[in-house]
Amino acid sequence: MAGIMILVMFFYHFMLAPYLPDLPVAIDISNVLLHYVTPAYFVLWWIVLQPKGSLRFTDIPIMLLPTLIWLVWAMVRGAIVGEYPYPILDAQKLGYGAVGINCVFVFAGLLVLYLVVIGLDRALAGKLPRS
Repeated sequence: MAGIMILVMFFYHFMLAPYLPDLPVAIDISNVLLHYVTPAYFVLWWIVLQPKGSLRFTDIPIMLLPTLIWLVWAMVRGAIVGEYPYPILDAQKLGYGAVGINCVFVFAGLLVLYLVVIGLDRALAGKLPRS
């Protein structure tokens, strides 16, 4: 989850926030809390309070599964109702080929984040290989 929370922060900061119109202050505050404070707090909680050393690189397919399930749901729902949660998934405007490419890039970024989280988990547990 730490990897996906970091993705939430990066995705919002680079892909959504720059294109948002001027919003009421309450919505701006909720966006900051939801997309910056909550992910940062979650990662800090994970680093400080959770046991370390149990994550393995072989866990990555299982770690990617919730995101894949959400993506399938979002695309099926979007095809039915004609509304997608993010502009990069809008198959009506972009076409399924472009959406597929966008998904590959997001999953590649998520994979990198998971590798970093697993490396950090191992480092904090003192399980890094010695040379």
